[in-house]
Amino acid sequence: MNKIIMNKTTTMKKIRGFSMVMVVVVITLFALIGGYMATMVTTSSLAASFTFGGMQGWFAAHSGTEWAMWQVLHSGTGCGSFPASFTIDNFDINITCSSTAVTEGPDSYTVYDLVTTTNRGSQGDSGYILRQVRTSVTDAP
Repeated sequence: MNKIIMNKTTTMKKIRGFSMVMVVVVITLFALIGGYMATMVTTSSLAASFTFGGMQGWFAAHSGTEWAMWQVLHSGTGCGSFPASFTIDNFDINITCSSTAVTEGPDSYTVYDLVTTTNRGSQGDSGYILRQVRTSVTDAP
């Protein structure tokens, strides 16, 4: 009888030791999964932020281009008011203009090449955004 009780006790100690190992493995797995999920949430958040910032940069560059087209076609000075620089919503906008005189038969007109560069932050920063829009516009009849 004493031998049977001893075997039961030894078996219970082995099972208890195995359970402890399983608990450590399960806790480690949960910690790894939690760390992975935290990394994924951070990466997803940064990707969304960069996408949104890139769209803002593109719209700022497009706004600068529209302003430049109006200046070129309606101010009467052509590229005379360029290069131009200003800021929209923390984006630095720089616009350059070059013009080419064109004659086709009896018609003479000018083609204006506009380059709008928009940036926010400094190159090398994690939140640096740079967008550039190139446009050609003409005063052809």
